[in-house]
Amino acid sequence: MEENASKEKHHPRDSEKTRARILQAAIELFSNSSYDMVRSRDIAHKAEIDVALINRYFGSKKELFIAVLDTISQGKPELDSSDVESRICEDFSKRLSGENFQNTTTAVRLIAFSASSPEVSPILRERIGNEISRLSGLLGANDKTPATALIAYVLGMHTLLQMLSEEERAALTEKTLLEPIHAIFQK
Repeated sequence: MEENASKEKHHPRDSEKTRARILQAAIELFSNSSYDMVRSRDIAHKAEIDVALINRYFGSKKELFIAVLDTISQGKPELDSSDVESRICEDFSKRLSGENFQNTTTAVRLIAFSASSPEVSPILRERIGNEISRLSGLLGANDKTPATALIAYVLGMHTLLQMLSEEERAALTEKTLLEPIHAIFQK
């Protein structure tokens, strides 16, 4: 009881801030370990809240994971069929450095760590499938292969870039990294 009282003193009640702390803690933990290995009490400890607040704000750990996916999906570029290639290239270029690189790293790691979880892999498959369908529609293709290849390239390339040193990443030219994306759009 005393521990909970000290947490309340440290973090006065503010539902928006509490929700944000829970989300931030979950993002950090899910991007460093699988969904199945992260416990609700780990998230609560990291967020400095009582574990019951996770269910109060999100309903369950699974619903919190969905909220995390929604949060990390924000900032995705709006695309239309007239400029899809240039917008995707522009977005990918931004994701290759600075804060955007870190944000993308977090998202890619979260997906990779939890892709095999029986509880959330169907959610991840559905989200990726929706993105493939969206891109296929923008590309005007009935065949989903180009959109699938594009997503595979972006996820795979970003995973590789995480393993390279900063100097090795800097040595790669943007033009070289974008060539496979341009090739996907060639008909």
